[in-house]
Amino acid sequence: MTDRVARGHADLVRAKDEAGVLRAVAEAVGTYAPALLELSYVHLDGERRPHEVEFVSWWRSGEVGEHPGRGQRLPLAGLTLAERWTAARSEPVIVSDIADDPQVVDVLRERGLSSRALALLPLYSERHDAWQGVLGIHWDTPRVVSAEEVALYRLLARTVAEAIAGERTLRQLRRALAENQALLAETQRALRETRAQQETLRVMLDHLPIGVEVLDMQTNARELVNRAGQEILGLGGQSDRVDATANNAFRPGAAEPIALEDHPVARTFATGETVRMELEFVRGTGERARLDLTAAPLRYPGDPAPRVVLLYQDVTASRRLELERMQAQEELLRLQAAALAERSTPLIPITRDVVVMPLIGTVDPERGAQILATLTHLGGSNRVRAAILDVTGVSCLDAAAADALVTAARAVRLRGVQPVLTGIQPAVAATLVAHGVDLSGVQVCGTLEDGVAWATRARR
Repeated sequence: MTDRVARGHADLVRAKDEAGVLRAVAEAVGTYAPALLELSYVHLDGERRPHEVEFVSWWRSGEVGEHPGRGQRLPLAGLTLAERWTAARSEPVIVSDIADDPQVVDVLRERGLSSRALALLPLYSERHDAWQGVLGIHWDTPRVVSAEEVALYRLLARTVAEAIAGERTLRQLRRALAENQALLAETQRALRETRAQQETLRVMLDHLPIGVEVLDMQTNARELVNRAGQEILGLGGQSDRVDATANNAFRPGAAEPIALEDHPVARTFATGETVRMELEFVRGTGERARLDLTAAPLRYPGDPAPRVVLLYQDVTASRRLELERMQAQEELLRLQAAALAERSTPLIPITRDVVVMPLIGTVDPERGAQILATLTHLGGSNRVRAAILDVTGVSCLDAAAADALVTAARAVRLRGVQPVLTGIQPAVAATLVAHGVDLSGVQVCGTLEDGVAWATRARR
């Protein structure tokens, strides 16, 4: 057994993924001829208690592959034997003859398995103080497990738990680098890992497009800053220490620097909370840049020194583009509003003393006021003798709109100009009659052409 344990331990240390772990386990337990090995991950709840299980890989007939149920999470509360192996923590749970346990038989049958004996190895990492998963060993026939075999399974459980913990840690870190909040959590985890993991992390961080920095708040030492951080801050080769008395951070657009106690780093250090804000920063080169900065507390196990981890992006160019885009949009809206105001009630001169206002669409109170203002102004001319209000394009008219048109016509008469109304549609005529609108003093013509002809004749 000693040789098998040593060989299995060496293989597990070299294992780079789940497949390598299962091959190493298969080699270690090969003497006992298992029919199936299943590797499953355990996911924790908010209180770090085992909550769900996810099948990930299996070994069968000498081949390793992805488990058919991978990606599906099953609540432990509804799984048989879950209470036993979670309570056992580091002791294997053995079922010598599954036929003696009908509940287990039913569960395996639902999963399409015909195992007759089963050993469950809880994978609890003492080093990480956390659950990693469970390893299932299946046999096709009942069997009695010896004390030597149990001892082997106990050692395997511990070794596999640590191997899985390391592998899962690295995989979770790679995923988390894409998200800001996850990056903070995984950076804290990675900084507690071995030197080899720290080097792996440093390589990955140097390829990130955002700045990452770790500050020791007791010594003002900059323990880590990635390549993007050095470029964003303009550090050059001077990156080991921070001048705690210097204040080169400003609120966007402000002339006075932020008070030292209001800086995100100081606020995080004082409150222990994550702080995010945008500020303008004077780089080491003297150039002023705008940063989107997040500061979060960081503590290493066994190390009381308070630290702060910073994430920042240079948003100078993007914010400038946003401002220019907003200004351009505001200018466009202003021009559109002006153009709309000019075109909504145009007053068109057709001769020196005859003007036409063609109306299209609806006439609401606001537009009625605009019609009145435009007509009474008469385009700034004192020579106008006739003003034609053409409503050919107005399909319907309510009482308020009709009153607005009549009011505009009367206002024109007060300026000594003959109002002419043309193009009245049937529905509009019905509205004018129904409301008893008084058109006395207003020349009414059937079409715009008739109105123009009348106005030009009347002028002579």
